[in-house]
Amino acid sequence: LSASTFKIFTPVAGLSKEVGNNLITLRNFFTFAENNRYYGNSFTWKYFLNDDRDNFSFMAGLGNAPDSKNFDFSEQFISNKLQYIGLGFEKNWKPVKFSTAVVYNRNHFSTGSQFDQFDIYLNLFYNFK
Repeated sequence: LSASTFKIFTPVAGLSKEVGNNLITLRNFFTFAENNRYYGNSFTWKYFLNDDRDNFSFMAGLGNAPDSKNFDFSEQFISNKLQYIGLGFEKNWKPVKFSTAVVYNRNHFSTGSQFDQFDIYLNLFYNFK
């Protein structure tokens, strides 16, 4: 496996709408690599529990992952199709924010192979303002 050199450009279009205690976000990624085009779509729903904006979230998506590290190796791998679904939680203790998420990914490669992957995210943020 060796790294390839080619140009990639990925514009993003998205919409968010907050209704009551709900925030719904749709994003579309359009990746242009050499003479090819790839897409990715994501959906996120957050349900806010209180005025501190603690929330539960649901996320899902499909298409080509725009931040995939596979872009660095070969254009063959860009054509992999990804499907994912996940759940998250965020808690705010000003000035600290804690978030966690569990995401299931199913990857389909143009070579015919596929693999499943679980990601677990634990984040701790501090607002220095």
